[in-house]
Amino acid sequence: LLRQTQRLHDQPPQMGMEAFDGRRAIVVSWDWAANRGTVRLDGSLWNATANVPVREGDEVLVVGHERMELRVTPAPVSPR
Repeated sequence: LLRQTQRLHDQPPQMGMEAFDGRRAIVVSWDWAANRGTVRLDGSLWNATANVPVREGDEVLVVGHERMELRVTPAPVSPR
């Protein structure tokens, strides 16, 4: 029973805002002056903030949240 409990504890969250951490989204609109905008994650639109400016169409990585607003950062680019 202890091993099963540990395995469940090691898995990433499946529900709640924490489940979005590490996911990729696409910037739909962005206000450069406020460093906030809208991103599309799995077909749903979310308010988002970032510490660095991003552009419409950029892929971003969800790194956290504050209430119902996602915190994002530019997604790393995979080498080709």
